[in-house]
Amino acid sequence: MKRLSDEELTGAYKKAIELELESHFVAMLRAELELRGLAPPVRQAAASHVACSATGNEDT
Repeated sequence: MKRLSDEELTGAYKKAIELELESHFVAMLRAELELRGLAPPVRQAAASHVACSATGNEDT
């Protein structure tokens, strides 16, 4: 994992989530992000749902 730059690791994590890869692999990437002190990127769909839920605007 140390051969990946922070940007490459973040991109790999995003892609693994997008492709719904095995949870163990995603967890391994997430653990490396946390070891490096990086916040795992938030999925866009999840972020939109949270924002809509907070405003009570579920249909958006």
